[in-house]
Amino acid sequence: MRVLAALELPGRAKGLPAQPPIPVPGASLALSLAGLFDEPSGLGQSARSLASALSSQGIAVQRLNLADAGEVAHARHGQGPPINLVHLNADAMRRTHARLGPHFYEKRRTIGYWYWELAQFRRDWHHAFRYVHEVWVATDFVRQALAPHAGHVPVVCLPPPVTAPMRAPVGRSHFGLPDDRVLFLFAFDAASQEARKNPQAAIAAFAQAAVHPRAHLALKVINGEAGRGTWRRHGHAGITVLDGTMSAEDVGALWHLADCYVSLHRAEGFGLTVAEALAAGRPVIATDYGGVTDYLDSEVGWPVPWREVAIEEDCGPYLAGWLWAEPDVAAAARAMQEVTTNLTEARTRGARARERMQVRYAEDVCGAAFRRRLESPQGPA
Repeated sequence: MRVLAALELPGRAKGLPAQPPIPVPGASLALSLAGLFDEPSGLGQSARSLASALSSQGIAVQRLNLADAGEVAHARHGQGPPINLVHLNADAMRRTHARLGPHFYEKRRTIGYWYWELAQFRRDWHHAFRYVHEVWVATDFVRQALAPHAGHVPVVCLPPPVTAPMRAPVGRSHFGLPDDRVLFLFAFDAASQEARKNPQAAIAAFAQAAVHPRAHLALKVINGEAGRGTWRRHGHAGITVLDGTMSAEDVGALWHLADCYVSLHRAEGFGLTVAEALAAGRPVIATDYGGVTDYLDSEVGWPVPWREVAIEEDCGPYLAGWLWAEPDVAAAARAMQEVTTNLTEARTRGARARERMQVRYAEDVCGAAFRRRLESPQGPA
């Protein structure tokens, strides 16, 4: 990690005023939600889902698309609601504060919605706490990573809603996938640090399971050119790589057509694809590390044990020498064998998964939790 000349400790940013009075419970609420709403990434999807959940509770949501220079310029000088919810990660807080200007923050309660993927938090990002009155995070894993560095700033676990992906009315043949085999699926964005997503482990586990030709593995990739692409050279007849552009409905169809979802990640702050697979009623084989531990256990899938290893080289914001999880490929292979030979049990776990996600992550459930927090005095959750 680079050495900072003068480390800024957590505390309120110069010029960021104290928050205004908390709304009376039941009163009308309005907020400005700043984010990247048009992005196809998980961050964009999260921003959109938060907007919908907040609106479902009668909260007037004013969207501020931070990718739109015109909207940003208007926000610098226009009148806005008394609450700001800035849906960008910690590393973006300082430059976002500079872009939006002091007027945007004046006499408003400012909340950050942050994602992070490791148990350690970057020391050179501690300054981000200066630009918010509190931070919301999606999982208790992230809360535990951030809270020790937050100073007086509350860090509150408030997950986003998760729904089953919408699906196109197509079958497996639409994707060139076999109809008569147990289908495993792993989807990842190579631009989100391929080494973190770890597709090679899914390939290795499938090969070790020796379930082909009774089973098949589909890898759905976006931004494939961003990574090293070693997954392209898998050399296995039972694996299909899908790396072309697809509609959201086609991508959603894959979740419903699969028998089981796989994610042998090294780090995940929330694990959106895992959560969506469970919401679609699909059991999951996944590394038992990170944010997925909030909702994944042996009732709804196959948590995979792991060992702690050092990151070998800088990987995006994750620095060499820091620690993440190395999943047990042999254990994942045994789980694949169990799914292949006992689809009845896999479907039972999938049904429990769908019910669990509906109970815990439905839009109205998450939206009600957002509203309660907005109406509560600032302090520990």
